[in-house]
Amino acid sequence: MKTVKKIFLGIAAVLAVLLVYVFVSKAITDRKMERETAMPEGGISSLESVTIGGISQWILIRGEKKDNPILLYIHGGPGSTEMFMSRKMDTEIVKDFVVVHWDQRGAGKSYSPFIPSASYNREQYLSDTYELVSLLKKRFSRNKIYIMGHSWGSYLAAVTAHRHPEDFCAFVGIGQMVNAVENESVSYDFALKRALIEENKEAFNDLLEIGKPPYKTLGQMMTQRKWLTHFGGGMFHGEHSKDGFSYMGSFMSESPDYSLLDSVRFFLGMITTLRNVWGEFFTLDLYTQAPSFKVPVYFMTGRHDYNTPFEILVRFEKDLQAPKKKIYWFEQSAHSPNFEEPAAFAQALREIKSDGCKQ
Repeated sequence: MKTVKKIFLGIAAVLAVLLVYVFVSKAITDRKMERETAMPEGGISSLESVTIGGISQWILIRGEKKDNPILLYIHGGPGSTEMFMSRKMDTEIVKDFVVVHWDQRGAGKSYSPFIPSASYNREQYLSDTYELVSLLKKRFSRNKIYIMGHSWGSYLAAVTAHRHPEDFCAFVGIGQMVNAVENESVSYDFALKRALIEENKEAFNDLLEIGKPPYKTLGQMMTQRKWLTHFGGGMFHGEHSKDGFSYMGSFMSESPDYSLLDSVRFFLGMITTLRNVWGEFFTLDLYTQAPSFKVPVYFMTGRHDYNTPFEILVRFEKDLQAPKKKIYWFEQSAHSPNFEEPAAFAQALREIKSDGCKQ
């Protein structure tokens, strides 16, 4: 028993040292990043909790000039927050806009096990989005703001802009979600075709086993996404097409806006959100829910995107009624041109801003 006790105490001591090391390393990294990304005098950098939809939700506000236009960024997923990437990926954007990142209901820093499962529904997310828009307009004394969404977030942003055009300068969609049923069908066919071309028997058999969408389970979609990522049509196409998840994780570990506990919340929130939203996923459809816009519409599209296939967007944009519309193409990107080609992405936003807007 004494030997077992000594072994147990030894293991506990090692774990305690490792834990202290992790916390100290994180604190040092956080301070370094805060110094490197500090806003100049006259700018704003604020991480705060606000009440939206009756619960606490977190926003990060950053910009080099407080009087620049407000750009609300709606992350994808559902449940895949991107706030922790902002300090490295938004270095150019914050020169032209006050960028607001928001961890949506139950996601990332906004995760809580006490959020009612029934509240994870499409209309509640849309209500939360518009409530945040109203909050930002009031706080910064603006008549209008820009709204930009990525993937799932592009759906929320599009429907919000369609319903409330008077509140927005423009809508920007990144990796635009148009119709979930059509989206998954085209994405599946792409992955299956690539499996045949590359003679990847494992991929081909996995895809045949889950069958064509709509999928019956979330696990079937995850299997398809695994091979989609492998074939370069997922989140990334270039350098990080195979290690995208760990690459994004490195941003989280370096972010002063995300604690170690927030990293745990990220994974819990992503799983919880996906499970709860899954039942409504195949009802997402801009053809019927946002068929036209009264504000300028801009799409940021990766030439290799088969997560939200670009060919569906091309058809949607062709017949779309809007005062102005444009597709910005990113030739080296898949689903995330804002991460794969950040300089070109920032330049596109700069052009959109130059069109002007009475704030």
